[in-house]
Amino acid sequence: TAGSPMSLLDRMFPMTGPRSMNDWTTRFCDSLVELDRFQDLVDAVVAVGGHRRPKVDRDASHGLLEGLAHSVRCRIPHLASRSVADSPRAVDGVLAHLHQTLFDDLGLGRPEEVSLHPDEMDLELVLGGIPGLPLPCSLIYCAVAERVGLEAFGIDLPGRFFVAIRDESRHRLTMIDPFQGGRIVDGLEFRELVAEIDPSIDPGRFLIPASPSTWLRRWLQDLKIVCSRSGEVQHLEAWNRLTSATEEILEDPD
Repeated sequence: TAGSPMSLLDRMFPMTGPRSMNDWTTRFCDSLVELDRFQDLVDAVVAVGGHRRPKVDRDASHGLLEGLAHSVRCRIPHLASRSVADSPRAVDGVLAHLHQTLFDDLGLGRPEEVSLHPDEMDLELVLGGIPGLPLPCSLIYCAVAERVGLEAFGIDLPGRFFVAIRDESRHRLTMIDPFQGGRIVDGLEFRELVAEIDPSIDPGRFLIPASPSTWLRRWLQDLKIVCSRSGEVQHLEAWNRLTSATEEILEDPD
């Protein structure tokens, strides 16, 4: 890391604001020390949300995500495990029931209902049923997929954010748009999307798994946009400082 998270915290976030906000900032900086799994990324975004809703239950999102994973496992107990998710049948079966759990049962991915409000970037509220913006929808998908033994990662495109599932048994990637109700994005569509950004770019360049700092930078960027649109400008300084903390602690140049 670029230095001690606590020394960075003392420098960037002096104890001048509400105690609850400083507590959530401490938790956010601490969460950046180890981001090996999506459940670690969940801790980070819950700490981000705590700056806006200080009384948020930091364990509630994990409980809701585990409940969704349990629903998938109950549907296919013989498939939903790391040991069998390497077979084509297992991957396809788990994907089908994951889709049913997240999009049919939970109702994830309802773009026609979003209003660009900060609540739609709050992981716990989206897990509770309110429409979510692309990043929360994608993180929920990845966090549950991880819990049922699938290899998932985020794909960062300007203005979009997809999820890919890697199927090693077939050397295949399945690309999904959780914001659009779990719609499959095929290779032709993906190449066309990249060509719209820059025809000279190799589409494979965007298939690199999004790093933790990419997730968090996009998360905070989207929060700045929706807070500005909804008039919650009092939070903009916090999002700017958390962005700086992310970049300095993770030292990720992208």
